[in-house]
Amino acid sequence: EARQAGERLRELVAADVPMFDLPLPRGLASANRFSGGPLSYALSLAGAMSTVASLRRLLARERIDIIHANNIKMHALAALATAGRGIPVFWHVRDIYPERSGGVVRLASRAADRIIAVSRAVAAPFGKQSKVSVLYNAVELPTQAEPEARAQDAPAVVGYAGRLDTWKGIGTLVEAFL
Repeated sequence: EARQAGERLRELVAADVPMFDLPLPRGLASANRFSGGPLSYALSLAGAMSTVASLRRLLARERIDIIHANNIKMHALAALATAGRGIPVFWHVRDIYPERSGGVVRLASRAADRIIAVSRAVAAPFGKQSKVSVLYNAVELPTQAEPEARAQDAPAVVGYAGRLDTWKGIGTLVEAFL
């Protein structure tokens, strides 16, 4: 599945843009950011040292000036690979990590030159660090026909699309409408 995604990406990228595929070791690829703690991340990263070494060689060979890490796993690899090289790493954060991941998140934030959070809620665990910026995901909504008119006394109907995890605050959403 990952190979197919890489092939689709190659089709979308212009032919003159170099792309390099560094496969993740199985332990890191299967590490779960929501259930794993500091020890599981450390063990996963320890198994990824050959990937880190490959990335370090690639950074030197291609003279890469900056890294954009799209998630905590990629950020950890980038931080290890750029250590001592002066290459800034921007970590793009989209997740609100559970409390038990706090140690991993704090350590990861120290290794980032900039942290880009997609909302204030995502940025909150990082405190008032000056390297944290909130950059909201932008979505252009399609033009749609006006919805069917409801009777004035009919209750509003709200839909939710997403996982039903307690930390997402679905209970708060329901309470707001009661």
